[in-house]
Amino acid sequence: FEGLPRVEMTEDTPLIDSLVSLKAASSKREARDFINGGGVLVNGEQVKDMNFVITNEHTIGGTHTIIRRGKKNYYVGKK
Repeated sequence: FEGLPRVEMTEDTPLIDSLVSLKAASSKREARDFINGGGVLVNGEQVKDMNFVITNEHTIGGTHTIIRRGKKNYYVGKK
């Protein structure tokens, strides 16, 4: 995970808010467009649900969540 943009996440964080916090999207509207277009993956799983919330179940090793926007943009959410 070295060198990837990171953001500290609370217990349950909406995906749209995470994308804006990580600067993967410039606004919530843009984040919704990315999700609706199928361009967002959480731990390798495509997410198309606008109300998706990242919880402890979506962490790797209980601490990290990998968010991908597009083909080459990776981000790390840390609990």
